Amino acid sequence: MVTFPVALTANAMTQDIQHYLKIGFNAHVAKPIDHDSFVETISQYCPQANSQADENDDDDSLFSMDNAAFRQLVKEYVESLPCEIEMLKHAKSAHDWQKLAKVSHSIKGSAGNFGFKKVSEIAGELEQLLKAQRYGEVDTVFSQLIEQLNDALYSGERI
Repeated sequence: MVTFPVALTANAMTQDIQHYLKIGFNAHVAKPIDHDSFVETISQYCPQANSQADENDDDDSLFSMDNAAFRQLVKEYVESLPCEIEMLKHAKSAHDWQKLAKVSHSIKGSAGNFGFKKVSEIAGELEQLLKAQRYGEVDTVFSQLIEQLNDALYSGERI
């Protein structure tokens, strides 16, 4: 079996990409993952999958909500949200800004990968405030993030 390692990472600076290629990766896809870019990159290394993908219509896309496997992954992600919410609340109540930034960073990536764009955007905003040590502005964005996570949890829909 031939392997074709592709770096999936938030490190998207030119020097980062060059480093990954130098150490043996065949390609690089930045996170949060753009589904079209991901499929295009993978298709370069899987010609058979590429020709099959051309035969399928858009509704059969790997990342479509019409795809049962992807729907299951989204369901499992949504089911993990109560734990994420609790970790956020615990870190904030303890004023553990480093932990809060880390959890926000994780949510930013995972939410973006599963199509929860608004959640990803707000988590990224919270992460940036924390990294900049702008703690006085955290409450508002934190509340927005919790609200969006609860909306995603209770609606089960990508927003």
